[in-house]
Amino acid sequence: PLGVRLGHIVQLLAAPGADFATSMAKLLQRFADGSLDPAARVALFSAKLFAVYKPLSPEARAEGGSELNVVRPVRPLAAGEIVRRAAAKLLAHTTKVQAAAAFRRYRQIAIGVAGGAEAAIHATTALLTVYRTDVAARTNRGFLKTDKRNAFNLADRGKFMRFMAIHLPQLLPYVTAAYGQMTELWFGDRVVENTRGSQQGDPLAGHCFAGSHALLKETIPATVWDGIQLDYDFADDSGTCGLVTSLLDMLDALALRQNEFGEEFRMDKCQLFIDEAVCDPVTVARARAMGIAVRALLTDDVNVLGTSVGLPHHAELAFEARVTQSVKAFGDIAQMTHTHRAATVLAFTGRGLATYSCRTSLPPRNQLLRLDAAFAQHAASIYGVPHDSAVIEQLHARYTEGGFGYRRSEPYARLAYIASVVETSATARSLFIDPSAHTRLGEIPFVRQALADVVDPSGSAFSPLTDEIRLYVERGIDEGVQPGRRLQKRWSTMCDDATQASRLLTMSGAANGEVVTTSITIGRPPSCA
Repeated sequence: PLGVRLGHIVQLLAAPGADFATSMAKLLQRFADGSLDPAARVALFSAKLFAVYKPLSPEARAEGGSELNVVRPVRPLAAGEIVRRAAAKLLAHTTKVQAAAAFRRYRQIAIGVAGGAEAAIHATTALLTVYRTDVAARTNRGFLKTDKRNAFNLADRGKFMRFMAIHLPQLLPYVTAAYGQMTELWFGDRVVENTRGSQQGDPLAGHCFAGSHALLKETIPATVWDGIQLDYDFADDSGTCGLVTSLLDMLDALALRQNEFGEEFRMDKCQLFIDEAVCDPVTVARARAMGIAVRALLTDDVNVLGTSVGLPHHAELAFEARVTQSVKAFGDIAQMTHTHRAATVLAFTGRGLATYSCRTSLPPRNQLLRLDAAFAQHAASIYGVPHDSAVIEQLHARYTEGGFGYRRSEPYARLAYIASVVETSATARSLFIDPSAHTRLGEIPFVRQALADVVDPSGSAFSPLTDEIRLYVERGIDEGVQPGRRLQKRWSTMCDDATQASRLLTMSGAANGEVVTTSITIGRPPSCA
């Protein structure tokens, strides 16, 4: 209705002689405290609707599906007034600490919890590693993934307003103003009257769904929790480990009250990972009768929040697919006519692959070397120089010094992975309900291997940061603290020193008994620190 765009606001803020900032602040305050005229709320909290294709699930891709031969579901995204969204963002920011405290009580780690997804992945990986290596541990136990239909758009508004009133009263005025009456969604020439759920596109939509779901979880009988070892929610994605009977009892309890809370579990999309050889056949038959897909814990891939936590070859296949796509992207970037722009895009692409995508699984070394080789090849094409890594590093120094340069992924990925395990260890521990189920994250094999590859026990590798990294890992895992800032400060000091800005850190990595020396250019402190 207002027709206001971000560009309009930027121009008005820059206009001389007008106190637009004060006027905008007052308007945002009225959105935030719910003091808008009731007659205007329907228009101001309505939104234009867009249908966006959902990405294919890992299961669909594994079965040979593609975007062209599979009927893909759509996600309805609502683009509301920019002033309304700005007010919601401000509220989300100012209540971040309170929201995190409120939702962590229910192990909802998508709101206000730094590294929540990574914590869920590491915790699940740790416990499933125990299951796979210990027959007694996996006897009559398993991992349950649940799926909900159109979760954000169906949540009961009365329930999430009640949650806000109890736990986050600062958000209640806005939520009541936004969802306390019927609003309209405009899709092309159609008008949809909206009386349920929150709008995907509202910065507080996640808070609303998570609030109603938290109240639904309160209806689970206390006796059910006795058999649960690990439990988490990341927005509408849930994962639970424990006795199979308890997992099914929990799902039954949630399904029994789902309509009251505006949820709809899709049983055919729920997955139960077990070892049938050591599980009660009656319980397994019950799961199948409920319509749940029963999968093999010891052989099937387990995908948690987009990351493979199955057997090592599953993770390798997943990373190989990512590398293949990235190599193609490198080639496409190299075809750009503008050298500076192409180099910048390549730098960002490389940095993302070497850091974020490697934080939740330890990539195979051969794939990382392939990634580095592809980067060097296409960087040479962009710069028009021979394929010489030293020359490319010099040409790329401007981007490294700017803070977003490419770092060799072969050594850096392992550091990023270890940092993720350590930084999220406190959150990961909080997801374990049964203390006896908690496993020291540093003791499981994949973390030990990553440590061996990054930190040379002799102390000669990665000097002078060996002590800091060892302290970073050992203290973080053993004491649940986050000494990453100390490592970051040390790294920053080295990087800020002009005489050391181009220093190469030598790292050792063993593969098939052969020690291969690689180097990494120090730029900005890694995001994982």
